Amino acid sequence: MLIAYHGFWFIPKFLLNFLYKRFKKNSKWELYVFSYLLEKLLVVRGYAFTQYLLIIQTRLKQRGFIYVIKKIFSKVVNKLTKTIVTTASDSASVIAEVFYKRK
Repeated sequence: MLIAYHGFWFIPKFLLNFLYKRFKKNSKWELYVFSYLLEKLLVVRGYAFTQYLLIIQTRLKQRGFIYVIKKIFSKVVNKLTKTIVTTASDSASVIAEVFYKRK
């Protein structure tokens, strides 16, 4: 199990060696603490907000600061535009309906 952690989660080898030695000496509380912390880390990493931060970090490394700022700004503008257009079209349809009823 410890070797799988090293290969899959990139846990440092020295930490795994320490846990393995403690496990061999029948001292399992270190392994329990490690498992608890790893579980909490994976739960936090699964949150949507954390995923967005990881994506932003990756894009910063790949494309740079200016690209990331432009991308975030364009997404915010698109969301605001959709909200404003939806509200305006709803208002326009209400106004058209009122004029139709007046006739």
